[in-house]
Amino acid sequence: MRYMLVHALIPAHLKGRAAKKYYDWLGTNEITPLYRNGVDGIRVILYDNTNDSPGRRELLAMQAITAFYPCPHCLHTWQPGLRGQIYGGYRRFLPRDSPWRKQTFNFMGMLYQYRDEERRLPPDLRNDRNVALMAARGTPATPFLGHKGQHFFSLWEGFDWDGNTCDKMHDGKLICEMTLKGVVGTRSRQGMYKEWSSKKKDALHRADCKAFGIFHEFHSSDDSAPPWRLTKEQVHMCDMRVRSMWWPHYMDPLCFKGHSFWTHSDRMYKCKHKLFALLVIIPTCLHGFIPEVHTALLVITTSMRRLGGQVVCLEEAMRRGIVPGTYGLNC
Repeated sequence: MRYMLVHALIPAHLKGRAAKKYYDWLGTNEITPLYRNGVDGIRVILYDNTNDSPGRRELLAMQAITAFYPCPHCLHTWQPGLRGQIYGGYRRFLPRDSPWRKQTFNFMGMLYQYRDEERRLPPDLRNDRNVALMAARGTPATPFLGHKGQHFFSLWEGFDWDGNTCDKMHDGKLICEMTLKGVVGTRSRQGMYKEWSSKKKDALHRADCKAFGIFHEFHSSDDSAPPWRLTKEQVHMCDMRVRSMWWPHYMDPLCFKGHSFWTHSDRMYKCKHKLFALLVIIPTCLHGFIPEVHTALLVITTSMRRLGGQVVCLEEAMRRGIVPGTYGLNC
């Protein structure tokens, strides 16, 4: 036998220290001896992966994934805003000379605006040494740089923190939700759109834009809608486009009872639904609407699909100048 699949069944209701004692026992009596001595002279190396970000966060004893230090791979921090954290901080990962780090820049003939210029260096990575120091200082009541204490694998010899990278499924889910919240806004009062059901948040965004000198047309008038917002008629058209789709029998349709996810967010009730909506349906529905958002979304989704090994149809490949069957993307 060359390979063996190992399962560890621990009750899901056990959290924190109640669960860690089982992992500690496994590390002391099973995993570490296997790592050191192997079986009959054959060394054992264990590979492991968690299903999603919430599960990984729990195993690594880190703050909730909605906190400011949720990334298990790097020490990226968010920038403070007027009333909270700013979600434009991913530009920090760009090269220092990237034009997309500036406050304003043009891309494909369109103007993009951020509240400031991103001048910070790319964040440091978490590693076995600095994680040990941060975990020693963190407690459940006062986490330090995201760590609430020793992670569940602290006694598993050979465990490497650098192996805990982010997962595409959960990150794609969040991109999908935030995109829809931003472009639908006050046009629906259902599900996750409820928090935008009044114009209070638009007024806060208007104050932010005025404070940082961006989107002048938006903050100079109390009646103007954000430039990234769909009109009521456009939301209805996007809803109609999804409701007009024919769905294979093996797929969960993202529309039923006369509504799609554009007006009722509960139509996409699984992470895989949101990822499919983000990568396929939303970019198609937005054709002809809010061109800046649509173009930016196409860049993001094309990158995610390429990372996932997905391809485009022959007609689209010819339009973009791609040699079919390769990754020679010239867009």
